[in-house]
Amino acid sequence: MSETIKEFSDIQASALQEMGNIGAGHAAIALSQLIEKKIMMAVTNVKLLGLEEFINLVGKDTLVVGIHLRVLVEIQSGIILVFLKDSALALADVLMKQKIGTTKILEEIEQSALRETGSILSAAYLNALSELVHITLIPSVPKIVIDKAEVVLTSIFGQLLKEENIILAIETEFIEASTRIKGYFLFVPGEKGIHTLLKGLGVKTGEAK
Repeated sequence: MSETIKEFSDIQASALQEMGNIGAGHAAIALSQLIEKKIMMAVTNVKLLGLEEFINLVGKDTLVVGIHLRVLVEIQSGIILVFLKDSALALADVLMKQKIGTTKILEEIEQSALRETGSILSAAYLNALSELVHITLIPSVPKIVIDKAEVVLTSIFGQLLKEENIILAIETEFIEASTRIKGYFLFVPGEKGIHTLLKGLGVKTGEAK
């Protein structure tokens, strides 16, 4: 983890965490509209982490599904949705209005549903963020990767940003009726992006190194 992360004050960290909560709330509304039934996104934890820390949190050999896209225009950054494979299978069932446990393998139709969900959630999150900090953020077309966590995240980070990254990791539960599906909504703004966001939130910050 970089020294910059360690230097964030409580006020700065709280501002970034609140930003995550607001974005997730907008994303929940968008997802409910997509599947035409009420679904909630409960933010259970928000952390600022380095790449290795997040990989260790999930478990480097754990099978995961990563849905990722670039964020264009004013902050060169990325968004990654990460689900353990069983959680991704359950979410695919919810999206396709099937009984949980129906999907055993993520075929192209299930992957397409997950990509569309990633696109809609990311767009809603970025729209909320754009209004909050008064900057323009536009998502690219999402891609999906299925493999061990270390392979997935290292591969995605290599495509998103070359420099060491700061992850705003929003641990989230998707709740539909009695079904609870855990996932992670990762916003990867890079060090300069973090400072831009803090300034937009009206929080004092030193210049990025």
